[in-house]
Amino acid sequence: IGFASAAINADCQFVGEFCDPEDSIADTFKLSDAATDMTTAIDECYDECNAQKDDPDSPCLSFTVRQVGLRPPTCYLLRNDCVLNSADACITSDPANPSCASGPSDCTSFEPKVCPMVATLEGDFARWQCQDINTDPINPYNADVPEGTVCYQTCSSWVSEEGVDGPPGQLVSKCESGAWSAVVSSNPNAVDGELFYPTFPDGLVYPTPDADAATALPCGCQPLNVQWPYGPDADPSTQIWYDPNREEAAEFICETTVDMANGDYIIETTNTCVLYCDDHYVATASCLNGEWSGNPEWGFWCYEEPEAI
Repeated sequence: IGFASAAINADCQFVGEFCDPEDSIADTFKLSDAATDMTTAIDECYDECNAQKDDPDSPCLSFTVRQVGLRPPTCYLLRNDCVLNSADACITSDPANPSCASGPSDCTSFEPKVCPMVATLEGDFARWQCQDINTDPINPYNADVPEGTVCYQTCSSWVSEEGVDGPPGQLVSKCESGAWSAVVSSNPNAVDGELFYPTFPDGLVYPTPDADAATALPCGCQPLNVQWPYGPDADPSTQIWYDPNREEAAEFICETTVDMANGDYIIETTNTCVLYCDDHYVATASCLNGEWSGNPEWGFWCYEEPEAI
């Protein structure tokens, strides 16, 4: 959006949202006959709002221009605080060329609202992929992120429904009014916006894109159930939990001792276990890039099929 005055910041606009005149105290201002397109109408509407910004009785606080079909645009001068609307079809039907637009009464001191850029993290963290209001890809790691940007994050281990091989899970967050929105599943049917895996950390919320390494969400792996037979095709009624160390020839050494008090054997994503058979190295069960190494489907046993715990 380009406004008329050369002293005005060219970025002076509300991105991905507009001040809804239906929810505000607003006057209409008659535009000139030349204002048949959005750009000209915006320039004229802004100039009038700017001229009335210091009116002692009813100052113009912001303005909105809206065009319906081929009809001439309408200029609204808002007299109270802007009520933002980002869901109207005038914004969502064609984000690159919206048929409504808003801005403040004075662009000389206007600063577009941006969200903190995404931190570059080392280790087991998935990158956020982002699109601006025009659905063009942007890099959120080298600068603050423009308002209206939508960012997505996913890992190979994340699923939206139950099962290791369930439907892929994806998280989404949007830059709104200078802050990241709550991070939720991109699946609109997800209960409370939660994935099956990973669930909300500590039962609270997923960390926003600008989270640091201490709070960001690692890819991880779903807990590894040491069962036999193993895999999505195994019949649950025939599966057993087993302790690999019960086999005389086997040694299954884990960095963190596995708690079998409940009659199961579950390796958590942060644990690593190594299988030896007759003191010879065989396999390592470790979460790497969202998947368990060590071929769990082959079993963590040496020569004798395992027995139940």
